[in-house]
Amino acid sequence: NGVGKFILLSSLSVLGDITTRTVNMETPINNPDPYGTTKLLAEMLVAEHNETFASLAIRLPGVIGPNSVRNWLTTLMNAAQSGRRFSYFNPDAPFNNAVHVNDLSAFVCGLLARPWHGHDTVAIGARDTMPIRDVVNEVFSAFGDPGLLDLIEPPKPAFIIDSSHAQTNFGYAPMGIIDMISRFIAENQS
Repeated sequence: NGVGKFILLSSLSVLGDITTRTVNMETPINNPDPYGTTKLLAEMLVAEHNETFASLAIRLPGVIGPNSVRNWLTTLMNAAQSGRRFSYFNPDAPFNNAVHVNDLSAFVCGLLARPWHGHDTVAIGARDTMPIRDVVNEVFSAFGDPGLLDLIEPPKPAFIIDSSHAQTNFGYAPMGIIDMISRFIAENQS
């Protein structure tokens, strides 16, 4: 049908159980759940057509913005807004595992104007990091009572996202995590 480019919005769920401290394109795939498996199959299907059209699979973290759904930061915000307790772990670990919908939109629009050939895959996140404790306190304090936060033993290790492949090769230009969290808070306060 004359398609020139195919941009697949995939997910970090493709990776399954992440055991490395930094997620990049060398991070092994380890036991993805059914959602991650279907995203992986979609990536493979698109990659099979690398001679027909240029394609890029973008492995997304939580996408945040106004009225966002189904991600850790939104779950945190919803708990604060409804006065529910919220448990978190790895308080001192760095966090950049989010992308603002505006950064994602700008990235996709930029991809449409950029030439490339074949298939590639990228992971994206915020430009820099912030300790998980600070993220939790910032969001919970904006929407609720920080006294409802519980620190628990970590059931799994924390990780950050290395977006350098997307930045260097595809022009991804994310905002910093502090600006992203501030914007997320402002967009969802009413």
